[in-house]
Amino acid sequence: MSPDMPDNPSRWEQLNKCPECGADMERAAQVGEQIGLYYRCAQHGRFRYSWDDDALERLPDDTQ
Repeated sequence: MSPDMPDNPSRWEQLNKCPECGADMERAAQVGEQIGLYYRCAQHGRFRYSWDDDALERLPDDTQ
């Protein structure tokens, strides 16, 4: 296991689930200098993993 991953691998599996509806989300590819983990739910739009809050936060759809 990577040293930067938490001890609970199931926690990382939760990032693939939309916090709004629980549907599987697609991990978005990084573009340019974008840093972080970005996900998209077909119904609820874009989310970004916040390392500071250890949670997914919703983003406006037009954010790159």
